[in-house]
This record gives sequence, C-alpha cells and structure tokens, in this order.
Amino acid sequence: MSFAFIQPYDYFEELRYILEVLIAEFLLTVPTPLKRREFFWQKLVVGTFFFCGFSFLLFVIRAAVNLAPDVFANRWMVRLVFISWYCLLIFLTTMFLKLLFDVPFVTLAPRSLVAWCGQHMEYVFANEIIGLGITPWMRENYLFAYILLSVATCALLYFLLYKCFIPLLRIENIDALPKKTVWAFFFAFGILLVSTFFHQEIFNDYIEEKPDGAYFSATVDFFSCYLILVSMYMIYRLLKVNKEKIEAQKLLSEREKQFEQSKEAIAIINRKSHDLKHQIRALQEMNSNEQQKAFQDVEKSLMIYDSSFHTGNEVLDTILTEKALVAEKNHIRITSIIDGKLLSFIDKMDLYVLFGNALDNALEACEKLPSDQDKVISIHISKEQGMCSIQIENTFDGKLYGEGEDLLTSKQNKAYHGYGYSSIKEIAKKYGGVAVHEAKGNLFVLHILLPVKK
Repeated sequence: MSFAFIQPYDYFEELRYILEVLIAEFLLTVPTPLKRREFFWQKLVVGTFFFCGFSFLLFVIRAAVNLAPDVFANRWMVRLVFISWYCLLIFLTTMFLKLLFDVPFVTLAPRSLVAWCGQHMEYVFANEIIGLGITPWMRENYLFAYILLSVATCALLYFLLYKCFIPLLRIENIDALPKKTVWAFFFAFGILLVSTFFHQEIFNDYIEEKPDGAYFSATVDFFSCYLILVSMYMIYRLLKVNKEKIEAQKLLSEREKQFEQSKEAIAIINRKSHDLKHQIRALQEMNSNEQQKAFQDVEKSLMIYDSSFHTGNEVLDTILTEKALVAEKNHIRITSIIDGKLLSFIDKMDLYVLFGNALDNALEACEKLPSDQDKVISIHISKEQGMCSIQIENTFDGKLYGEGEDLLTSKQNKAYHGYGYSSIKEIAKKYGGVAVHEAKGNLFVLHILLPVKK
C-alpha cells in the first residue's frame, strides 16, 4: 500500500482538523460547571493523543480507494466514504466528551454542534478561501506561513466563540433543553452536514475553472454555519431567560410565603394580647388563690415571647423565633442545640430560604398529625470533622410524596409544589455541600453537610 500521494500539508490538515474540533469542544465544556468524571485530566490528555493518531487512518482509507479504482469508480461512492469518516470523527469526539463529563448526551451534543460550526467556519476561511483559493501556492511552498495563518484565524474565531457562549454555558443547568429544542438541534445538525459536504464539493469542482462560483459556495457554507451559531446562541439566551423567570417565580413564592407567615405571627400576638386584657380584668375580681393560678396561666402564655433564640446568628434567630410562634399555635414542640456562628459564611437570603423551607416542611408535616400524637421538631447544628452539620428531624405520618429532588409535600400552592426541597439541595450544592433525607418510621430526618469556610 503506497502513501506517495501524501504531501506534508496533508498531515497538517488532518492533525489540524481533529485538534481544532477537540479544542473547540473543550473550550465549550471544560470552563463550565459540568460534572467531571474521575481521572478527568488524564483521560483528556490520553484521548487527545489517541484522536491525533486515529485521524491519520484517513490516509489508509485514501490508499485503499486508490488500490481499488473499480470499486470506487463512482465519484459519489468515494465521497460517501469520506463523509462517513468525518461523521464518525464527529460522533467519537462527542462520545469522548461523554467519557469526560458525567452528564446526559443531550447536554453535550448541542455544545459539540457549536464547536463543529466554529471549526468549520475557520476551515472555510483559512483552508478554502485563502489556502486553496487566493494563495494556492502557500500550502505547498510556505507551509509554516500557512500554519501560522491557520493558528491565527483559529485563535481569533475561538476567542469570539468563547466570549459569546461561555457566559451562558457557565450558568448552572443551562442545558436543560426542552423536547422541541432537542429536535431543533438535530435539524441544525442535518443542515451542517449538508452544507459542509455539498458546498465543499462545489468549491473543489469550480475553484480552478470558475473561481467566482467556488468563492460564492464557500461564502454560503461559511454563513450557513454562522446562522447555526446564531440560532444556538439565541436558544441558550432563551434558556437563560426562562431559568431567570423560574428563579424569580420561586423568589416571589418565598416572599409571599414570608408575608403570610408574618401575618400569622401578628395574628397570634394580637390574639394573645386580647386574651391578656381579659385575664387582667378577671384578676381584679378574684381572690388570692384564684389570682395565683391566673398569674401562672398568664406567665405560661407569655413564655412563647420569651423563647426567642440566641444562636449567634441574627438571621437564624429571626427565622427560628418566627417559626416558634407558628409551632406554639399548633402545639408543636421545638428543641434545638445550635451553634449559629458556623453559618456566618452563608448569604442571608440563602440562609432564610434554606431554614425557611426546611422548617416549613417540618411544621407542615407535624400539623397533619392527630392531636394525640407527639409533634416535635428537633434542630441540631454543629461542627463535625471540618464540616458544618445541620440536622432537622420532625415527626410525621410516615407518608412521603415523590423521591429525591422531586420530594413533595401537601402544600396548597400546587404551582410551586416541591420547590422547597429542591431549593434546599441547590443551596447546599452552591456552598459545596450536600442535602439528603431519610425516613425512619414516623421520623423524618433532613441532613445537610457544608464545608466550613473560614
């Protein structure tokens, strides 16, 4: 099998193609919050070398085509072989990303599409328009200059690609594509393949005889990829807006819930004040023994207002005191051992959402219990092996609704059903921790572990 037909620039073109594809894919995945698999960097280096070597198999395919002219007499048969080869490379590099990142394929495929479009735009400009069209002598006589030109155009285009897409791709869970968007991706992928190979055929056929037609074809090819990039950018922008809308709805729900709880706390205080007025009037008409018993009742009624928490964290004290009023109204007992200073690194809003949701779920579960059952909420916050351990336990009826992040309660606001627990997990993840739950008979346990930040 002879390889005499291979020129030095052929080696560069094949090596350049696979490296540009891999660099573009790495550019759109590595700097983003995608979950990496074990031995990430080792796999990345080994895989890159593997693909560099694997790409040279194209020369074996070309030699095989030359050895069997009868089999490949049909020009389109030859084109089909090369199209299949490049489609195989596209598929393998995407699966390589799947080996590097522990995320669904539908998350990686759109990023790969953006990478392929960016790479092909650079190829059309540097290889076809300049390398084969304007300066056909450069590749053969001045290969080093051609390499520098390719590196410069690649660096410029990839820089623009990075500046446009990375701010969007760094958003957590931005790749949660709806079904309609997934189909749009496959449609765009089909356009890319058709545009790439169809226009390359036209360019190669007409570059010598009809250069104007060849340049026009290359321009259409370039802007086809550009339109796909613009479409993908708009899709990610819409996903960002949709995510911000959901976050705003969740925040609004939290504010409404806080408002309702504040109203309830005020109602409890007003009711107690009204009761105290009547008790004071009654004291004036009682004998000494009756007055002693009445004073004890008044003291008991006032104990709830004296039970404000002093954990060392002002925000947590406010939350717990507010929830204690609701608990007292529903005859729910709260016990706590808390070192609030451990939570000083958590943002005030995050702290309110975290404990607000956790305690709301616990209160709601206790409220559903019959009056003859113990209604208890236990809160324990301490430092364990360099981690801040938050454990909230509550009695409940033993019934759970949903699992994992879809854990549901019987809240009346169905539109935000299940947001509470998912918000807890998101905040724990934000601070590098985890939130898990388990049910032990009639006891529900929420355990949150957060790295302590100094």
